[in-house]
Parts: sequence; C-alpha cells; structure tokens
Amino acid sequence: MSKDFSSQNLERSFFRYQYLKHVNFSQANLIDSNLSETKLNGADLTGADLTSADLTGADLTDANLTGANLTRANLSYSFSSFSPNANRKNANLIRANLCNVNLCHADLTSADLTDANLTSANLTGANLKDANLTGANLTNANLRDANLRGTKINEATQFDHKWRLIWEILNQEVVGRDLIGADLKGADLKDSNLRSANLSGADLKGTNLTDANLRDANLMDTKINEKTQLDIKWRLIWEILNQGAVDRDLTNADLWYANLSDANLTGANLTGANLSSARLSGTNLTDANLTDAKLWRANLRGTKINEATKLDNKWLLIWKIVNEEVVGRDLKKADLKGANLTGANLTSAKLNGADFSGTNLNSADLNGADLNGADLNGADLKDTNFQGANLQDVNFKGVKYLTKEQVKSAKNWEMATYNDDFRNQLDD
Repeated sequence: MSKDFSSQNLERSFFRYQYLKHVNFSQANLIDSNLSETKLNGADLTGADLTSADLTGADLTDANLTGANLTRANLSYSFSSFSPNANRKNANLIRANLCNVNLCHADLTSADLTDANLTSANLTGANLKDANLTGANLTNANLRDANLRGTKINEATQFDHKWRLIWEILNQEVVGRDLIGADLKGADLKDSNLRSANLSGADLKGTNLTDANLRDANLMDTKINEKTQLDIKWRLIWEILNQGAVDRDLTNADLWYANLSDANLTGANLTGANLSSARLSGTNLTDANLTDAKLWRANLRGTKINEATKLDNKWLLIWKIVNEEVVGRDLKKADLKGANLTGANLTSAKLNGADFSGTNLNSADLNGADLNGADLNGADLKDTNFQGANLQDVNFKGVKYLTKEQVKSAKNWEMATYNDDFRNQLDD
C-alpha cells in the first residue's frame, strides 16, 4: 500500500484497524473517514481535512496534525498507545481546527496545541498534563474530569472562567484561596492544594478531590453528591459541619487540621480524638467528652464549653487563657507545650519555669511577664510582644520568627539561651 496519500481525495475511506505508521496524509481529504483503532504513529496529517472523521482509539503518537481540520471529529480515547511503554508525548496539533471535536478521554500528555481552535470541544476526562495551550481557544469546551496539571497557557489562551479557575487551583500554589460559591462541579482536583481555602457554598458535585489537601479548609455549606470523590477524613468533616454531630460517637476520630468553626458537637464523644491544629472557633462543645483528646495547637478561641464538657486540665487551662482576659495570671511551671496561644493576653503573667515548647505565641502579649527559666524551644514568636518581660534563663533555641528587636525590648535578655547564629546577631 502506498504510504503517500498527500493531497488525495479519501473522503469516506475505511482505514479501521490499519497499520499506517509514518504515512503521509498531508493536505488529504479525509472527511467522514473511518480511522478508528488505526496505528497512525508519526503520520503526517498536516493540513488534512478530517471533518467528522472517526479516530476513536487511534494511536496518534508523534503524529503531526499542524493546521489539520478536525471539526466534529471523534478522537475519544485517541492518542493512547497500544503499548504501555510507548512514548505518547508531543502530539503536534499546532493551529489545528478542533472545533466541536470529541476528545473524550484522549491522552494529550505534552501535546502541542499552540493556537489550536478547541471551541466547544469535548475534552471530558482528557489528559492534558504538560500540554501546550498557549494561544488556544477553548471557549465553551467541556473539560469535566480533564487533567490540567502542568498545562501551559498564556494571556491569549481563551478559557471559560470556571476552567481557568480550576487551572489556577492546580498550577498556582495559593494558601487560603477564596472560593466562596465557586463552580468546581466535575473538576479533576485530585492531589490539589486547597489548604485553608474558603469553599463555603462551593459546588463540588462530581468533583474528584482524592488526596486533595483540605487542611483548615472551610467546607461549611459546600455542595457534594454521591459522585464527589472525597477522602474518608474530609467526608466525615463535611458531615460534621453540614449535618451536625450532636451526640455523635467520634472516638479516636482523625480531625487533625480540620476546620470545625461553628460546628455543632453538643454531647459528642470525642474521647481520644485527634484535634491537633483544628480550628474550633465558635464550635459548640457543650456536654462533649474530650477526655484524652489531642489538641496540640488547636484554636480554642471562642469555643463553646460548659461545666459538663470533659476536657483534660491542660487544655481547660489553655481554653481559659485564650477566652478569659486576666492580667497577671499565675502560670508558674505550667504545661503549655504545643498550645495555640495566638494573640493571648499574658501581660504581667508569672510564667517562671513554664513549658512553651512548640507553642504558637504569634502576636501574644507578654508585656512585663516574668519568664525566668521558661522553655520556648521550637515556639512560634512572630510579632510576640516581650516589652519589659524578664527573659532570665529563658530557652530560645529552635524558635521561629524571633527578631533581635523583640529580644532587646525585654529585660535580662543577655542571660537567655539562643541558637549560636542568633546570639551572634544580638552581639553585633
């Protein structure tokens, strides 16, 4: 069979299952032709007219489709190689007309779609990882479940707002992104970083969030359904926030880094639960049992408790510190290790020998406090106020965000212990 079909009229031809590797179809008329399941590795299809052609399952590895017209063509499951080890990258679709084309589940890994026309194309489930979409027009394209990780776009790329937002989530690291009410329905957000994102009211129906980072994310009023893929932990947190957890048994539950602000956990059994770094502001824990619960760095400011709430003494003390304004509190030798004391008022407090190791003291006020012999190893001290505090024999080794200005605003700072490099800064 001739391997040069360039410029030939092959309208409605039947090439199904054929081995056409490196065949020259440049400028050929292949309108309505059947090329399904055909091996077209390295074929030259530059400028070919493939309008309404059937390329279902065709192997187009390394094929050149520059300037080809694929309007309404069916390329579902195409570009995938029959060999699992074959090179499927770098399909050339520069300036290709792919208007209304069906690329459902097509493997377009690293494909070059520069300036391609993908208007109203069906890219459901397509793999566009590392593909080049600079200058491409994807107006009204369906990108449901499409993989947009590493996809290259520029200011000339035309994307509907929804899919541009999803591209940004996948490719631009932003902690605390505002996604209130966002339409993320049907998006492939697997492995995405949504840490501290505000997803309140967002539509996540049918969205793939497998292995997504949802630490501290707000899932209140988020819309999900049976097709939403959500790890067990985050589905539980969604249920707590949106269905309530009154009297629910959450013994040993993994709620680490959960944002449970304003959740109703009245009477819940949280014995042994891991609430480390959880956000519990406004959370209702009246009558709840938190015996042996882990609350390392949990935010207890504004948490609602009552006399029936069972809380280990350490965490009850920390709750009092962040919720009750007391100047000059006596906390000598107190175990405050791993507490979240962000913004706490410890003015003039007696903190002799207190254990603050690993504690978050960001923006805490220790004005005039007596910290003689306190251990602050590994503590976060961003914007902590040490004005006039006694720092004699304080252990500052391993602390974060401490500045020499903070230290020198205190008394007896020369008698504290520091990392060598920080001590050298103080002596300069």
